[in-house]
Amino acid sequence: MSDYADLDDLQTMWPEMEEELDAPATVLVSTASDIVRMRVADLDDRLTAGDIEASIPRLVVTTMVRRFLSNPDLVKARTLGTFSEQLDVELLRGGLNPTADELNLLRPPTTTTRSPVGMARMRPVL
Repeated sequence: MSDYADLDDLQTMWPEMEEELDAPATVLVSTASDIVRMRVADLDDRLTAGDIEASIPRLVVTTMVRRFLSNPDLVKARTLGTFSEQLDVELLRGGLNPTADELNLLRPPTTTTRSPVGMARMRPVL
């Protein structure tokens, strides 16, 4: 199976990426594609059927890799006065994993039945 993105996609999204990151970025794009494929099992079928644009998984994979490469120390916050550093717990758990919002982009939309605004549902009284 092919990757959802490639190095060119990442460089387009992140033009200031340093050239020394090309090799690890290529591996990470492939790994991120595998992670997405495992988390959204029907994604390849939906891509083939045209139910989702190829640009969506491409965006998710490149964003995952950029986020990971942009913060290799997993730092969430730094303070300079009397130096303080806070690690990003989410990145510690799995730095290359998609966020909940990214997964929602990849999954089919859910439909819910809601009452129109201003309407009330009537329930029988026993």
